Amino acid sequence: MKKVLVYGMTNLTGGIENYIYNLTKEFRGVFQFDFLIHFESMAFEKEMRENGSQIFYIPGKGQGILTHLRAFFHFLRKHREYRVIYFNVMDPMVFPTVMAARLMGRKCVVHSHNGDMMKSKVQKICRFFLNLAVNQRMSCAQCASEYLFGKRKRKQTVVIHNKIDTEKYLFDQDVRARKRRELGIEDQFVICHVGRLTHQKNPKGVIDILAETVKKDKDVILLSVGTGDMKEEVRQYAKAKHVTERIRFLGVRQDVNEIMQASDVFILPSFYEGLPIVGIEAQASGLPCLFSDCVTRETDITGNCQFLSLDDKARWADEIIRCRGMERNNQGQQVMKHGYDLKHPLDKNIIRKCLDSKREKSCGK
Repeated sequence: MKKVLVYGMTNLTGGIENYIYNLTKEFRGVFQFDFLIHFESMAFEKEMRENGSQIFYIPGKGQGILTHLRAFFHFLRKHREYRVIYFNVMDPMVFPTVMAARLMGRKCVVHSHNGDMMKSKVQKICRFFLNLAVNQRMSCAQCASEYLFGKRKRKQTVVIHNKIDTEKYLFDQDVRARKRRELGIEDQFVICHVGRLTHQKNPKGVIDILAETVKKDKDVILLSVGTGDMKEEVRQYAKAKHVTERIRFLGVRQDVNEIMQASDVFILPSFYEGLPIVGIEAQASGLPCLFSDCVTRETDITGNCQFLSLDDKARWADEIIRCRGMERNNQGQQVMKHGYDLKHPLDKNIIRKCLDSKREKSCGK
């Protein structure tokens, strides 16, 4: 069985982590996926170890780029069995690590999970060098392809949709009633936000939108699912905005599907995204979805989405209130039609070619 070394897993359960976890299940017996991380723990660590994966640690770039690269070079010299390194990344600043792997004779597969805009000359320079180092380009969406590799490399990039277990998210009135009783929100109008409490996800913006909505509807409550390095800052911000009693900070949850069914509207006012799989999950559950206009329109697979400016919080509040009493419809067919369901066959042949150590050429168009 061929070994693939995966770089990019974190200690949080997000879109990248769920994608990789599903990939390891899909290719069990074909590839052994081992992991190189710079966190004390890793999402799905227990499950990965039980499936035979090894997990290695090196210092991250935050501890010094030379310290990081020295440790990475040492690891590759010691573990020559890893001929393919599968980088799952958010921005082109990863290029020194990718270049190091390329210089050590490894096949570098780079998968883009972000659709932010290039904002600086430094990022553009990093993208240039990243393109020199990469053997195979992959992404979660066209916007993520263009962000990390540039428009000229779009046809050379393989787009692989993240997948969800659609059946778990299909709307069920009994599940909704039970979860609302459990959370003590039976009579409230419920906004749902699922995302890390980090700058990218704009958690303070979520609080601003809630505060604006509360002015117009005193019955509203926010379910905030996720954690991150802004956790305490966000709690203090909510207190300053006098909406603490209107929020349930739920942390990391394994029942996001049920929380979505218990909710009435989903919001994602992120500053930037790739293609947020949480948006697909919310649509599968029949929720009306409000995204920032920084989120790619590729996310809308049901026609039940709006894309709003982050500068107009009052508009967000108005659109949230319009969702009150909206009929819920199961959207499983749309999820399957667009290729986001786990049962929708992954193009295993393409992915196998991308991760095959014998193939140095891109398997893109």
